[in-house]
Amino acid sequence: MTEYDATANTDSYPRVNNENGPGAVVGIQAEQIHNSHIHIEQGEDPATKYANGVRCLHNGWRDLARTFIREAIGAGYDTAETQYHGLLALLCNRSLRELSAQDFHEIEKLDGSIAKYPKDHWRDALAAICTLVLAQRDTTADSAAELEALRKVSEAQYDQIIDHLQHIIRGGLKDQV
Repeated sequence: MTEYDATANTDSYPRVNNENGPGAVVGIQAEQIHNSHIHIEQGEDPATKYANGVRCLHNGWRDLARTFIREAIGAGYDTAETQYHGLLALLCNRSLRELSAQDFHEIEKLDGSIAKYPKDHWRDALAAICTLVLAQRDTTADSAAELEALRKVSEAQYDQIIDHLQHIIRGGLKDQV
């Protein structure tokens, strides 16, 4: 709310007064904002960062999604589900040629640590992505293992994987999916 306090300010500049409840944060206050995307981050807990990352991923903002998801994982919110979405953010709309040696190292490291997560559909989907990406790097690999891994995931995860990895899937596997 803007109030004019003529006694405190002879130039008649507006005095800003924000009234909010306990724990509330005013992230921005302005009369007008045009053509802007605003994200305000203030001490978000890891679960909120993760949720924001997933939201960004679904909106196609892979770099911002990856930042949020990495921060959540770094803060201890490390599950097969968070790793799954983090890996999708890493691979989203990129081709194999666009992946760096560090990216492949990260995928190999993740592939080697999948067993630490409880056996569930998130772990299966995470394993399927690792299998798929690492096998696509080998041009002589048979697509049967990748296809079998993809068949184990839920329909929703399958659709997400195919959508986000469309530039990585190639050859016989692309024809089969």
